[in-house]
Amino acid sequence: MAIRGIDHAAQRRKNDIKRIIILDRNELSRAGFTSLIAGELDIRATEADFSHMGVEAAIRQTDPDLIIIAGDDHVLDKVERVASTATLAPIVAFTHRWDREDAMSALRLGVRGLGVKSQSKDTIIAAIHTVAAGGTYLSPCVADCIIDAALDRMSSPNAETLAKIAALTDQERRVLTFLANGMTTADIARELIVSSATVKSHISHILQKLELQDRVQAVVFAYKSGFVAESPA
Repeated sequence: MAIRGIDHAAQRRKNDIKRIIILDRNELSRAGFTSLIAGELDIRATEADFSHMGVEAAIRQTDPDLIIIAGDDHVLDKVERVASTATLAPIVAFTHRWDREDAMSALRLGVRGLGVKSQSKDTIIAAIHTVAAGGTYLSPCVADCIIDAALDRMSSPNAETLAKIAALTDQERRVLTFLANGMTTADIARELIVSSATVKSHISHILQKLELQDRVQAVVFAYKSGFVAESPA
């Protein structure tokens, strides 16, 4: 399988570069994603054709910091194929439309970002940087799907859930509320007039106290428990 590499960061130190592989059957779509990130000096993009055998070899060869999976249909099949390679690189998947079942399945497979191909360039770039930095990104329509699923199963919080919420500090409750409202780390930092590092520390404490794994679970918890009925002070 032919792999085409495009280095946009020769002037940057090697350790500063994020290596990204773009997996898509459609050549124009791959080229579109490459074009979108062409101005990002800290990204080196590699394209691979999903229609050929050897995706696993391409991932091993490029040793990416982030994997972008894109497609117009059957994107979940592609996610399953990449997940089966046991790669440790975080995955962002883009398609034209996510339904609830596919979105939840992709998250269970370990995907860290779910986006929509019709989103703006700035939004797609922000999603890529968020996941590459260790965060989680959900497009608004995907967040709505997950919230709807949580609301469908929502029940009155039990004593254990109430105890977990009570263990949160006032600032941690504010951060959890902002997370549930779809705000990024940078947004929360600006709102609270603190550093991004401080916000990340709050999020880490929230996840630990609520016994959760990531921000997606925190959002689901906030809605399922009814916590988002509270407003940030």
